[in-house]
Amino acid sequence: MTSSVQPPTARSARLRAFVEVTAATLDAVAGEQRLAALVADLIERSLDAHATVWILPTDGGPMRMLAGNHPEADETRLAGVLAEWTADPATDADAAWIDGIALLPMRVRDRLAGAVAVSRPGGKPFTDDDVDFVHALADVTGATIRNARVLADSAEVMEELRQQGELMEYISDALIACDSERRIVNWNAGAERVYGYPQGEALGCDVFALLATQFYTVSGVALPLEEVFEQVANVGQWHGELHERRADGAPLTVMCSLTSRGGPADGDTGVVLVNRDVTDQRREEHRALHDALTGLPNRRLLTNRLYDALARRHRTGSALAVLFVDLDKFKPINDTYGHAAGDEVLMVMAQRLTEVVRHSDTVARLGGDEFVVVVEEAGTQENIRYITRRVVESLAEPIDVGGPKVEVRASIGVAVVNAPQGGGEIAPDTLIGIADEAMYEAKHNHSGMRFTYCSDISGKQGRVGAA
Repeated sequence: MTSSVQPPTARSARLRAFVEVTAATLDAVAGEQRLAALVADLIERSLDAHATVWILPTDGGPMRMLAGNHPEADETRLAGVLAEWTADPATDADAAWIDGIALLPMRVRDRLAGAVAVSRPGGKPFTDDDVDFVHALADVTGATIRNARVLADSAEVMEELRQQGELMEYISDALIACDSERRIVNWNAGAERVYGYPQGEALGCDVFALLATQFYTVSGVALPLEEVFEQVANVGQWHGELHERRADGAPLTVMCSLTSRGGPADGDTGVVLVNRDVTDQRREEHRALHDALTGLPNRRLLTNRLYDALARRHRTGSALAVLFVDLDKFKPINDTYGHAAGDEVLMVMAQRLTEVVRHSDTVARLGGDEFVVVVEEAGTQENIRYITRRVVESLAEPIDVGGPKVEVRASIGVAVVNAPQGGGEIAPDTLIGIADEAMYEAKHNHSGMRFTYCSDISGKQGRVGAA
């Protein structure tokens, strides 16, 4: 076996596995098979592996299988060697390997309580981290089953929970448990490190008010809290991105796995959050997708957004307009007043473009003095011309560059897709190119604006008219 560093998504999945098992005590009371089936499913999802779970009964008899997803032939073979393996004194400490199947002990308080067998299709080997994960999950499963069996004895249950709580303190991610009113009831050391609030200050607070939480999908679409909890109520969990603040006011970007704590079907028992700080990662991603000077999307992000916008337009049949904006006589500003003044002009232009269109539209900078605006659900040709005139008028306002005021006018080429696309949508780069060509015609003719209307396209570009 070889050691490997688990990717963040794999680590998050494994952390959620521990949370799900430790939250399933009540399920184990109703039937230990349900917990075992959950464990087998978690191993299958986390490791892409088959798993079978056995438990020692309280009467001291032989192990009995609770649940598993191994092929029948493997289960028969495992059953044949299980008795011999459990009779070996080394079983409490060691795993057994049987033709590519790992047989791992399940311990409770250092005593054998059961076993978990895991294997991968085709005999694909496990890493040391994989085996350690199954070892730990088996022990937590054994502890959870024991808690269910001795639930009437509160002292023993509390001790087991305390030990599990100590394990959670070693997790680097923030693990937060909340009651039905979203007040914090558990705040691990990882949460202290991520957010800067000591446990004593955090307990009892509304978690989302304390952290100024804003919810987003993994693709960056903002969501209201109500919609997030509607999904939790329906499917038991939600995964996405949180924008939050530390105790010192610093902004945080967090990947969140939010799971219902489970419990009685007729009651809301709260949620568990496993949060990972990805602020630096998101900052790097932002730099890769945005213009350094203006903060606008760059060509790469523009292409992605335009691809999505065209897909939505294809479903709805609504009009879409791409405005290619080029600033006239921008170079003399740099030559006369310096590059700092030129940068100031570009930043003002970026701000004006953002303000003159809707929040749902996209404004991007391609480089130099070239900008692109994508207007979805643009409406009629008259409305598209109105939007373009507003852009021209906004950009023509004088700009103070540290003393003198300068006026910059723009030439704009507009490519419009407003006809049904029977053979597939036009490519984003093709549409940008059409708008670029229209801009050059507008600049050459000194008309300020030039419109190109794209006809039905089947893998190629076409026009029904230009004006």
